Amino acid sequence: MQFDLFPAPEPVLIKVPCDPDGHVCKDAEILETIHLHDKKVEIWIELARDEERWMFSASFQTNISYSGYRVGKKWGKFTNSRADAIHFAAEEIKARSAGKENEQQIVKLLTQLLTPEARFVA
Repeated sequence: MQFDLFPAPEPVLIKVPCDPDGHVCKDAEILETIHLHDKKVEIWIELARDEERWMFSASFQTNISYSGYRVGKKWGKFTNSRADAIHFAAEEIKARSAGKENEQQIVKLLTQLLTPEARFVA
């Protein structure tokens, strides 16, 4: 058995209460949108910054349903890094799609996103 000399730290989600009147980002404030798709599923993860912290949104659409929201302070979900934001957005999409049609395709697309080897293929 081999152990990492310097294991990666666990992702940290910083949650504050949702603010119904809080700010939602406009297109110009979104730093990155990750768009994954196949024939039956589309996934969007939006990333933005709030000073030192990262914010994310998690959205998906299938042939018959949609679940999602726009990134912003309003939702009270922050992380300390881009990688953590992507991790928690993917986990949120997995949880919200559990038991729904096309769940397997959603999990497959997210697994490809989160696999380090897949992220560096040209």
